[in-house]
Amino acid sequence: MSTTAHVDHSSVSVAPGDERHVVLNVRNSGDIVESYGFTVVGDTAEWTAVEPRTLSLYPGTEGTVTLVFRPPRSPEVRAGEVPYAVRVLPSERPGGAVVPEGRVTVLPFRELAAEVLPAQRKRRLRARFQLRVANLGNTPVSVLLSAEGASEEVGHSLSAETLTLEPGEETFTDLTARSRKLLWFGAAVPHPFEARVRGEDEEEPVTAEGVYVQQPVLPYWLLALLALLIALLLLWFTLVLPSVRSAAREQADAAIEEATDTSGLPSPSASGGQDGGPGGGAADGGAGPGGSGGEGQTDGGGSTGRQGGTGGGSAREGGGVEFATVLETRVSPGGSDRQVFRVPDDRMLLITDIVADAPQGDTGTLRVTIDDRTVTSLALENFRSYDNHWVTPIEAPPGSEIVMTVTCRRPGSPPDAPPPGTCAESVFVNGTSVPFSSASPDGG
Repeated sequence: MSTTAHVDHSSVSVAPGDERHVVLNVRNSGDIVESYGFTVVGDTAEWTAVEPRTLSLYPGTEGTVTLVFRPPRSPEVRAGEVPYAVRVLPSERPGGAVVPEGRVTVLPFRELAAEVLPAQRKRRLRARFQLRVANLGNTPVSVLLSAEGASEEVGHSLSAETLTLEPGEETFTDLTARSRKLLWFGAAVPHPFEARVRGEDEEEPVTAEGVYVQQPVLPYWLLALLALLIALLLLWFTLVLPSVRSAAREQADAAIEEATDTSGLPSPSASGGQDGGPGGGAADGGAGPGGSGGEGQTDGGGSTGRQGGTGGGSAREGGGVEFATVLETRVSPGGSDRQVFRVPDDRMLLITDIVADAPQGDTGTLRVTIDDRTVTSLALENFRSYDNHWVTPIEAPPGSEIVMTVTCRRPGSPPDAPPPGTCAESVFVNGTSVPFSSASPDGG
């Protein structure tokens, strides 16, 4: 064999992150000048270098190169003994290659990492975190876990208190911070805490910090808003709503009484479509100065209706008299009904008030029209008594029809009374009845 090679130290130790040099001796026993190349084989090849990379020797001479071991400080390079080999390849006589061998011992190191995820969490009573623990060393390690906060008002617990990790392994453990009492109102209170990871036979633990921010159950703005809402509700139910209902009812009653007193006739609510009074229309079309009795038309589930009218009244300038009438109906669920009041051919109605009543709280619709013109359209469930007043009267021409159309979807449930079987609604119409000639543009 024309080439021989050996290392000075067949077994060496090196710490991760450091380097160790070993001399490789090469001898040319041949009769020609030889150039040698070197290749490291085995698990150490990634972190071992040969300096210089080539060597030329005359016949009968020897030389040296240096093997440089640089294991990284990484869990990928495990602690322990690792064999290696170096292939020495002659360029002129490659068949005479030699492969000296040796062993390098990688020394152990320990390194732990810990992190609380997320670093901060806002909750009212309990906050859940994750504790990440990683073994960045090159040997297996067993660790002890603990957590502690600065405040005695908050307790901390871990789903696991001991772990065993292989090199490069990381794991997550549940960490819970729980307040011992609720914070009902006020500013949020931060509760910092510290998680500790201590390896076996180690005095100093690795720490990770987190913050549990305890939120109040009732923030200040919510308390202020609740107080304002309660005050508004009390004001509405004790002052505003009773006043509105009372004023509407008083106006409607006063208008009916005034029309009744001045005409000397029964109350409009008492004069139905089947019993018209003087000046009021009978159900079959009788008429007086105030208007004509109407006719009821039923569509669907069936209904009963009454229309009453009162004419006459106190004389007014231009021949006008006070006018008032009531359209009433009862409609079965799912049905509809039309109650019609027809204006006499020689009179014009100047309407100033329309009051709709739905005392049962029914569900459906009520619509008042003059011929094809809609005056009022209401949802029954939105009111009990609804009154409209016009400073400029609404004109109902001679021969026109004032129509109340009621559609019943579901009867209401009045308090302290048996549930009704039908929807019950009425409309009171009030204004002035004038001769058609006095209402004409030419006054004549």
